[in-house]
Amino acid sequence: MKKAFTLAEVLITLGIIGVVAAMTLPTVVTNYKKAKTLSVLKKAYSEVQNLFLDFKNEYNCNEYLNNCFPGDGEFRDKFALYLRDKRKFRDKFSEQTQIEYKYYKVEKSDNGKWLASYYPADQEGANKNKLLIAPSGLYVIGLELNQQDNYYNLYNGKFATPPNYFRAKVLIYTEPNMVRNTRDKDLKIIPTHGKEIFQFFIMADGQIIPNGSSKCGASSWNYSCGYYERTQSCNEGSTNQNNGVGCLARIISDGWQIKYPW
Repeated sequence: MKKAFTLAEVLITLGIIGVVAAMTLPTVVTNYKKAKTLSVLKKAYSEVQNLFLDFKNEYNCNEYLNNCFPGDGEFRDKFALYLRDKRKFRDKFSEQTQIEYKYYKVEKSDNGKWLASYYPADQEGANKNKLLIAPSGLYVIGLELNQQDNYYNLYNGKFATPPNYFRAKVLIYTEPNMVRNTRDKDLKIIPTHGKEIFQFFIMADGQIIPNGSSKCGASSWNYSCGYYERTQSCNEGSTNQNNGVGCLARIISDGWQIKYPW
């Protein structure tokens, strides 16, 4: 006699395989997305740091950025031009449709928790965010003035000499296709901080400070740069609308791993 599986046995086996796949696939997909995000983020963070060093050398401004770019927004604009004209970055949108991820859309979920996500708002004039696509096409960077923190310093509430102002907030978008214009009528998927958006600050003295760093929040003037271990900028269970903005520092301190809920 020839031995073979019965149809019932085959169907039961396929059913078990399907159940196992359904249980494990979401974890596999999440881990893949995490690995991809980390790879792009690490590359982008390293590249922007090196580009900033090259930019300072180009302008012979290695000690204090305000000496070379004293005007409000001057550093941000010059750095954007440098990336575009000399380092082959290109505008994500035209000058007429540049957007700024600045305003929050806050909604309340069914379980009563407050949820928040960035949504793009069209801006007019010089305060528009500069959105540039990397030559590799892997990421987009946004350059903001971060006007709220223009007078913030990192010296435990004491004024530095010269003052160590924020000169720009830099946003790294690891999913370029999710950076959309508000004129897109089908804007359904919105990038969120800690998943597709990560941010750091460029200081007047040339320091690069990831948002969420222990160097944040040293002053009572802390508007948007808070140490993630003692603020709600990258913490589980937080309903603060700023939760997620400090996740870059947490990822770095965890050895370039995403250990918070995804």
